[in-house]
Amino acid sequence: MMTVSTEPGDASHLSTSRDRAELALPSSFVRFRKGEPLYRTGEGAEALFSIVSGVVKSYTMLPDGAQHIIVFSFADDLVGSVQNGTHLNSAEALTAVTAYRMPMVAINAQIRSDPDLQFHLISQLSHELHQAQAHAFLLSRQRAITRIGLFLRMLEAHQGTARGSLQEIYMPMKRSDIGAYAGISLEAVGRSFQTLVNRGAIAIRDRRYVQIINRALFEAAIFEKKGGHSGAAGR
Repeated sequence: MMTVSTEPGDASHLSTSRDRAELALPSSFVRFRKGEPLYRTGEGAEALFSIVSGVVKSYTMLPDGAQHIIVFSFADDLVGSVQNGTHLNSAEALTAVTAYRMPMVAINAQIRSDPDLQFHLISQLSHELHQAQAHAFLLSRQRAITRIGLFLRMLEAHQGTARGSLQEIYMPMKRSDIGAYAGISLEAVGRSFQTLVNRGAIAIRDRRYVQIINRALFEAAIFEKKGGHSGAAGR
């Protein structure tokens, strides 16, 4: 169950216009346990959530009951797609999540007179659009290994892992969630990771940590022409 704290937190590290704009709202600090929903499709949109820590998945349900994951959201992301006063999709905590809950009533009241808040929300909407475009590009690729490579690139960018470095990439999501995001079967997810390992592109410490150990081999593996060893994407 979501827990709410009304006690003021330590805001000494909040210095950007984004942080100041959000703190100007009567927001509350909330915590979600792993697997707990933030909201569900069709529910009235009472608030937006600015993630402080943790990872959230946003998804829709397919006719066969499977999840189609639209986006993974991380610290500093704004969660809560809204249309006509209701949520367009569902959101669930993939890990323990802390966030600022910002009531829509307060946002609508203040956005008319607060340039900082207006700019922040527009920036966040642009960021969400960029994420949606990146996801659409990923799904347009035919090969499963390309989709997995682009997924790893996305995590790398969010975690600030420098290109060419040997820092590990943390994957908090299950392999089934990766498949639901990449639009491929669980088996195709496993084959793609194993192919990247076999080609000397990545090393897997466990199911949560991956390391790109050879950038050139990694890029060559995920962008080679169709007809290579890994084949097309499959459900």
